[in-house]
Amino acid sequence: MKKNWSIKRVLQVLFFVVVCVLIHRFCHHQTGGFSIAKIRSNHAIHPEWITPPLSEQERQELDPLLNQPFKFFGYGGQAYVFLSEDGNVILKLFKQHHMRAPEWMKLIPLPKPLNKVRNKFITRKERNLTLFFNSCKIAYDRFKDRTGLIYLHLTPTTDLNQTITLIDKLGIAHQLDLDHTDFALQYKATLTKKHFLRLKKNNDIEAAKNSIDSLLALMVERSQQGIADRDPNLRRNCGFIGNKALEIDIGSYTPNEDLKISFISKTDVYQKSFQLKRLISKIYPELVPYLEENLQAILNVEI
Repeated sequence: MKKNWSIKRVLQVLFFVVVCVLIHRFCHHQTGGFSIAKIRSNHAIHPEWITPPLSEQERQELDPLLNQPFKFFGYGGQAYVFLSEDGNVILKLFKQHHMRAPEWMKLIPLPKPLNKVRNKFITRKERNLTLFFNSCKIAYDRFKDRTGLIYLHLTPTTDLNQTITLIDKLGIAHQLDLDHTDFALQYKATLTKKHFLRLKKNNDIEAAKNSIDSLLALMVERSQQGIADRDPNLRRNCGFIGNKALEIDIGSYTPNEDLKISFISKTDVYQKSFQLKRLISKIYPELVPYLEENLQAILNVEI
């Protein structure tokens, strides 16, 4: 009897756990995992992350973009993505709960072995946050034109005086004070694969050639700027506005002055071109010779 009762209790606990997991997954699917609490920023001011004050002209250009609602569009590993009402602008709100250790974790007294584990976890979180924000700042300061960035806000301010309306996946409206929110504002781009598929469908070979040229130029320009990319995923992290290639992922940059050396720069461009060649081989195989010819031309000149 006691054994049967124990088995019954175990099954009840397992059933409860399964139900909780299913409810959590259902809620995550319905909301995209988004909540205001997950994007709330409470860190101190970091001078190295401060965006220079906007000029009067820049402010006049920015205000109309922010004076419209932004609707939930998707999410990645580092941010929730919202699309402007006019469909032209992306607002990225960073996942603070992924990038920071919760405050309660720092307060709980633990035995020495567990305290070491906790400290390593907190240190790793802080290091990842620093790498990510440093990357965003590099993108904004040194590669703005090739990332489609319009504005970047990584530390608390008092001069934006801007509240925007977010519409979450459930259709619920939220008001967000941007002075106390970390975010990036970018022009919306079409992902690389989708862009070339559309050009192939329309048989627009000249636009496809221009797009290949722009992607190769993008790789060269990044090297010339001394910027390394830790996650050079062409399909997921690059896109197009018209036929201009952009790197829409701004979270994987690190400075590398060695890339300004011609040989190293050419090696970097050559390695990065493998993904482009695979993509063109599948979608636009007749343009592979064009790609190889233009790549070779880049490798034969002094970068």
